[in-house]
This record gives sequence, C-alpha cells and structure tokens, in this order.
Amino acid sequence: PPGGGGGGGISDRGALDRPVGPSPLVTDPDTVADTRVGRAPWGVDVTGRDRAISLHQRHMLITGLSDNGKTAAMRALALWVARDPGADLWIADLKGPAGWAMFDGIADRLVIGPTDEHVIAATEMLEDAVVEMQRRFQVGGSHRPLFVVVDEAQVAYMCPAKDPAKRPFGGQSNDARYLGAVRKIHNQGRAVDVTLWEATQDPTNQNLPVLSREGNHVRASLVVGTEAQAKMALGEAAVAGGAAPQELRRGLDKGALVVAGSGLEMEPWEVAVTVRTHYIDDATATQIAKRALIARQKAQQASTPTADPVDDLAAILAALRGEERVRTTAVLARLVADRPDRYRPWTAATLTAVLTAAGAPPRKRSTMKVSRTDLLAAIVARDAHQTGAMAGGPIRG
Repeated sequence: PPGGGGGGGISDRGALDRPVGPSPLVTDPDTVADTRVGRAPWGVDVTGRDRAISLHQRHMLITGLSDNGKTAAMRALALWVARDPGADLWIADLKGPAGWAMFDGIADRLVIGPTDEHVIAATEMLEDAVVEMQRRFQVGGSHRPLFVVVDEAQVAYMCPAKDPAKRPFGGQSNDARYLGAVRKIHNQGRAVDVTLWEATQDPTNQNLPVLSREGNHVRASLVVGTEAQAKMALGEAAVAGGAAPQELRRGLDKGALVVAGSGLEMEPWEVAVTVRTHYIDDATATQIAKRALIARQKAQQASTPTADPVDDLAAILAALRGEERVRTTAVLARLVADRPDRYRPWTAATLTAVLTAAGAPPRKRSTMKVSRTDLLAAIVARDAHQTGAMAGGPIRG
C-alpha cells in the first residue's frame, strides 16, 4: 500500500523517532563520488533501509517549513558532489552567512547573503549558467556536470529589485529575470549536464511559482502546514497517491523528507519515499569540504595545461575583445569559439587557474570577471621576467 514500507505516507510514527546513523561521508572520509553513474547517500527510509539518490541530470526542489533541516538535506548532497573532482558547483545561499561557507574554494561561484544585491548576483549566476549551457550546445560533445544550487530561493522569487531596463529580478512575469533563467535551465540544461537545485521554505504560489516547481525531476518536502502546500511541493499526483509531508511533525521530524520523482529506487506501487536524512553538522561538513578541496586541487594540478607554444594569456586577452571587464563564462565561450582544439576541454576552473598563476585572477564584481588591466600587467610582468631570465640579469619588481 502507498502508506506502508518506505512510502510517502506517515504510517509508522515510531520509525521516525529511531536514530539515523552517520553519513558514509563521515564514516568513510576517503569517499570518491561519481556524479554520472553513482548515487549520493542520503539517509534511511522508515524500514531502516539505506537510501541513495542518483543526481545525474536531475533538477531538484526541496521545500518545507523553516528550521526543519532543508539546508542540511541539500548540503549533504552537495558535499557528495564536492567529492567528485570531475563535477562543478555554483552556489547561492540567500539566507546569510551560515550553511554554505565551507564551499568557498570548491564552488567556482559562491554568493552568500540575503539582500537584493545578493539576489542580483544569484540571478546573474543563473544567467551565466544559461550562457554556459548555450556554449555547450554550440561546441557539442560531453561536458563536466555543473550543479547550480540556490538555497532560500524564495528570497529571489520575492525580490522587488529591477535592473536599469526596468526588468524585475523577482516575480512571475514574463520578463522576470530569475524565473526566466530557471525556466531556461529546466527546459534545456539536462541535455548538456547543467543541473539546477533549489531549496525554498513554506511554499506558496508567490514564493514558488508553478512554472518553477513543475520543472523538477526530484521534488522533496519536509513538514508543511497543509495538504495544499504538500501539492505545491510534490505535485498533485504524488499527494493523491499517498504522499503526505503535512503529516510530519514540526520540530520533531527534522530532516525527514517525503521524496517524489526520479532518482530514488522505488517499488512499483510507491509514488514517494520518506527518507530520514543523515545529519552532518557544520563542523563535520567543514572537515568533509576541506578533504574535498584538497582532492580537487590535486586533480586540478594534474589537468592544468603544461608548457605549450600557444600563448594562453595572449589568447585570453584577445577574447576580451577590448572590453575592460568580461565575465569568465563569456571569456571561456570566446576562447572555445576562437580555438576549439585548444580550449574546448577547459572549464571555468582551468581558466581561473591559468589567470591566478599569472597573477591576474578573476575578481568578483557581482560576478567573476577577467580584468583587462590586470591581464595586461601580468603579460608585461611575465615578458619582463622571461627577458631578464634569458639575459641572466636580476629580475626587479
């Protein structure tokens, strides 16, 4: 029956009170993830069975009332992704300083804060993901999985700010920039390994538009207040089939998610599964993130381009097209267009590594941008160093 076993109905209250063991990310610190074919450990169902989820090309929505484990549930999956050096993360946390800070250095893009300025940066991050998506369609082939994560997405949907052209960042209108970027990623991102995750609290039609929530392959809900909210979170079909996050107990069933959609293995009669997620506290999450960062740095060092007759800095300068500051994603797209044989394998992390080694790292001005002034200075310094080295004389700053 839909309410039994690991289903979405809450039929065994006692099962929800049993302790959940630690995450394999904690018990096995050397965990290596493969986001294409692997499954992320997430928790156990009400029968005590381990539950892991496939994240490959699956847009995801997690929602529920505040302070019931939403961030922790999504962060646990992102920590697993971080253990895959072949996958990229872009993260916007619109809640504030806590929750995602340990991803600094792992995420190529990291926005943390609740203000309109942070929403604008998060929107531009999603729009850059759309640019990256379009670049991938143009060049073809396979690509590194890119996971774009927005926590407290309701802050973006409710943002009143407008750009200089009077286009709103938030809202549900046809010209709403945040929703427009979400829809484009939902519609086409899966085909080129660009995946969007959103977490939002206390769903309503205003802070979680139907056009957004219906585009997800995985829909998960912590406790919500009403059956109407359960339908917003999981869809009417799942609730009609017995999924009932409104039956979870606020404050008592923290971390318990009713999950519908694809990704989790389900019995033929199941429309949803109740997963009691592994809880990873902030300190432990920071330790896991540090290990992931070290593994990523080693992998990056192994893949950083070696000496080559191509002058990469000159190529990057040419890709700026005379502009003073250009987004890293746009620079990367231009490099691929200029010389696909050389730059198609590059990622944003590769470009950043080359520029950082030259002393001209991209700088954050709402989004990560390459500075023409910094790059010219780096080229001059490099050429002076090479000339001095060939002459055998001292190199002076």
